[in-house]
Amino acid sequence: MTKLSKIERVIARLLVDLAIRKTSIPYSDLSKILEREYGEKINEHFGLSKPLGNVATLCNELGLPILSVRIEYKNNPSKTAEGFYDIACKLKPAYKSMKPNEVRNKELELTRNFTEWQLLLDYLDDKTIQYSQEPSLTISEQIALFAGDIIAQNGIGHIVSTQEIINELIKRHGTNQNSVLPFDYCYNRLSDNSPRKGPLFLSI
Repeated sequence: MTKLSKIERVIARLLVDLAIRKTSIPYSDLSKILEREYGEKINEHFGLSKPLGNVATLCNELGLPILSVRIEYKNNPSKTAEGFYDIACKLKPAYKSMKPNEVRNKELELTRNFTEWQLLLDYLDDKTIQYSQEPSLTISEQIALFAGDIIAQNGIGHIVSTQEIINELIKRHGTNQNSVLPFDYCYNRLSDNSPRKGPLFLSI
């Protein structure tokens, strides 16, 4: 059975969260989350290939869909990554007769319909995480994802009230409203005097 490194285990948990929420994130966002929240700086262009390949291999060994399909290109989400297609064909030889986009769509469908992700979490020895339809993202990750959606819909500079942020996190993730303190996450983290942790946005 494939043994995952510490950062690969983190990636696996993040991918489970994405699959449960039936959403995807760009390679660049995954790279930023790993650096911001876990102090692991991994190049988004070539540094994620091996970790994602190892997670995909473990998923296949456990009889699970290939979770790495949930990572996409930022500027071309519908494009199938060569690395994903190669590992998918290696793990599932029947895919060799299919086009890359067909393979990607098939695995996306499998992750949408799959419900036994606790199998992977148990293997990772993360007994504190119990499977549910809700993700286990940190508050900062939840706010960052919400901010990304708002920017995509309205552009940079759109004003969102504190209560709107709280309501949306409760709606999306079932977050405890007393745990949401947007001002802790939304001030400028990019100045030279500011700690370089948390979402990289000033306002949404």
